Amino acid sequence: MKIIVKTKGGPHSGNFDHAGIPGHQGGSAPTISTVYHGTTREVAKYMQENGLASNTSRQGISSQANEVFTFVSPSKTSATFYAKGNTRNADPVVVKMQVQGKLYEVQKRMADYEAFGNFARKHGIIDEKTGIYDYTVIAAKLRELGYSGISFKDANAGGRIAYAVLPEFLTLSKE
Repeated sequence: MKIIVKTKGGPHSGNFDHAGIPGHQGGSAPTISTVYHGTTREVAKYMQENGLASNTSRQGISSQANEVFTFVSPSKTSATFYAKGNTRNADPVVVKMQVQGKLYEVQKRMADYEAFGNFARKHGIIDEKTGIYDYTVIAAKLRELGYSGISFKDANAGGRIAYAVLPEFLTLSKE
């Protein structure tokens, strides 16, 4: 099973074929191509048969409480690490994908929920008293700004780079 990722900024996206300014958030370049998703053989088969968007509430596509984003990595090794450690299954697999679009980049090492909170706070879509944010509101804001997801250094995965991507920007390919 192969999933291919191509990146390209949309019209007026600010994508000028560069990776942005190091140390700043929100790089706009097509900096990724292929990404990997660690899951179980059962979920991988389901994804091939039914696609990603139809499967966002199943464990393994979005294994967090978050059902809006698909978590992927630019590293097959990292996806394998995740699959082996988090699938609760003796049959972990890594699915190869393509992502289209640009990712909002959070530079600091943090857990996924902190990366979402970082984005929500920066864009005024968080309740500052409680720190509560809504994944669907974050997804809408990302789309509005021309992003397909968030890139962050996952503190829960040894600082490995992870992407939380909206499923409509991911495609599976058969290999």
